[in-house]
Amino acid sequence: MESERQMGRPFPRAVYQALTPSVRTVSLTETQRSDAAHEALIHPLSENSLTEVEESDAHTPNVQVDEKATREPRARRWNYLRSWWPEILCLGVVAAALLAISFTLSTHQNRPLPEWPYKVSVNSVVAVYVVVLKGAMLLIITEGLGQMKWTWYRRSRPLEELARFDSASRGPWGAIQLIWALQARHLIASVGAILIVVALAVDPVSQLLIRYHNCSIKLPAARSQASIPRRNTFSEMGLHIGAGLSTLTFEFQTAINAGLFNPVSVDISFACPTGNCTFDLYHTMAYCSKCTDLSSSLSTSWGLIRTEDETIQNGSSFYDVSYPVYGSTTSLPDGFLTTAEEEGLVEYLKFNATDRDYGITMIAANLTNLQQFGNCTTAAENKTWSCHGSGAAGCTLYPCIRSYTATVNESKLQETLVSTSAEFGFDDSKIPSSNSVNVACLTPETRQDLINVGYSITDTTEWIAYYGSGVLGNTTAVPSVFNASVPNITVPAECQYLIYEPTRMSLDYYMASFLNGSVTVNPDRNYDYNTNGPVQINRFCNLGRMSIDSVSAIFSNISDSMTAYIRQSNSSDGHTLLNDDQAAPAPGHVWQTETCIEVRWGYLAFPIALVLLTMIFLVAVIMETSHHQEADAWKSSALALLFHGLDPRTRDLQGAGMESMKEMETAAKGMRVRLRRGEGGLVFVNTN
Repeated sequence: MESERQMGRPFPRAVYQALTPSVRTVSLTETQRSDAAHEALIHPLSENSLTEVEESDAHTPNVQVDEKATREPRARRWNYLRSWWPEILCLGVVAAALLAISFTLSTHQNRPLPEWPYKVSVNSVVAVYVVVLKGAMLLIITEGLGQMKWTWYRRSRPLEELARFDSASRGPWGAIQLIWALQARHLIASVGAILIVVALAVDPVSQLLIRYHNCSIKLPAARSQASIPRRNTFSEMGLHIGAGLSTLTFEFQTAINAGLFNPVSVDISFACPTGNCTFDLYHTMAYCSKCTDLSSSLSTSWGLIRTEDETIQNGSSFYDVSYPVYGSTTSLPDGFLTTAEEEGLVEYLKFNATDRDYGITMIAANLTNLQQFGNCTTAAENKTWSCHGSGAAGCTLYPCIRSYTATVNESKLQETLVSTSAEFGFDDSKIPSSNSVNVACLTPETRQDLINVGYSITDTTEWIAYYGSGVLGNTTAVPSVFNASVPNITVPAECQYLIYEPTRMSLDYYMASFLNGSVTVNPDRNYDYNTNGPVQINRFCNLGRMSIDSVSAIFSNISDSMTAYIRQSNSSDGHTLLNDDQAAPAPGHVWQTETCIEVRWGYLAFPIALVLLTMIFLVAVIMETSHHQEADAWKSSALALLFHGLDPRTRDLQGAGMESMKEMETAAKGMRVRLRRGEGGLVFVNTN
């Protein structure tokens, strides 16, 4: 239709039309219009009359066309696109604000609250970015809605909808009214109105992005340090009492007794300023224990135990007599045995200590008649030797290297024993000692040198029995053990762990007397116990409640207490033969409880979706209006409504005398208008 084609032609801006009386000249013949066209200028225009006027104008000669109408469509659209630069710039601001939010959150995720000036928080910074994002986004949407009202009136529409478009660009309530009025008849405008309403949720949703929680932060070593004691060597000695023998110091004896009688008191001192620390794998010279159940190797026999000599008196005469004592003998294959008399004493518990590694064998035999502490009906009772009638165990205390990790939580230490090693080699070339080397501590060159002289080292080897000199500092290997033609090798002192051999021998001597003796009981005398030896052996007796588990636990407690003493002993107290330069405590990591930021990234999807929809909305608005350029990019301009409002005749006929809002709203409900080109340019023409 010719009238539709007429809509596609360009027209001047409002201000240009207001200041220019006419942009074209009309010939005399043009003034001779048809009656119908003349009537249309006087009365409200109908659709038919408007069409006739357009057709009359189309065939009127001598019409001078504005220079703007002759521009190429591509240049015209480019100029039109330039009028949207504020909205395009705002779109960049929206994207930048979204990136700023993401960057701020990612750089502080799972980190403590920053200490910024003026107590500015991450949440407040994000809130500022959200305000910028929301403001720029709403500017784009409101200007787009403002432009949509001009394209909406390409056809005849109720005049009141013009007010709804204007209200929608001013706030959520107007947007809701526009959504209800349009009923999705204008998709782009409906989407814009929905975005304005949904944008209300941007602020509360943004508050959900950040959640605060307590977390542990590792402090730098320069700020705070943690430590736990450990040692590479042990060479403590007391008073000299013989060739290669010395007494144990009183402190070491106390530590052994503490492990036997009061294992709960065995504590390790540590340094942890905040009360929360962690310690990576560390090694220390120590003592370990192992117990083996020998009960199955026991054998019992009946026969003559001993001969009892006695002097008796008959009147004034005295006679020496002997009589046999019969009973049972319970023994181990190595000949160590206990006896139980048929009438009289029973060797309830007997110890025998060897002179090396404190191999102590204990036997409790012939206890069938001593079940006074239970009926052997529970699992715990069934494990006791008294329920079995006999029992034996072989236990050993030996030097070892313990590897630990540790944590300190709320100032409570929890050590975890990772592994133990008893790979020791003996060297007496200078200072006799039992030595071990941590392979992981060695450099690749030293490791290869040790392999070359005959040490067996593989990828899985952790410790090797080292046959080098026991001198601390940089110690030199003794290659003659394997290959005398190989030059000497220097092994760093921090990689060596050793115990001084005289210290070990003194401990042997002490333990031989510490756990050597027996406990007897006389059933005929109400189970009267008698200890033949040191009082410490009564701890194992435990009034008959003995088992392999209880014995193993006691030896484990003793070794733990000895290890704690070794780790915390002072090498400068005058009792240490070798000055251990490698006794530095194991360093740890100090953790401090802070309030940290947890980013809940899922909530960021909401503003991202709004930004994408706003971008699509702006592109749709520009494309929609660039193809239908009845009006320029007037958007929400109030000047456009002033210069291109109702045509004068419609305003004079239907708007005269109306001053109240109610009158104007009533008139707008009954009036349908359309944006058309009239004598003064584009105006809203009554189409009723």
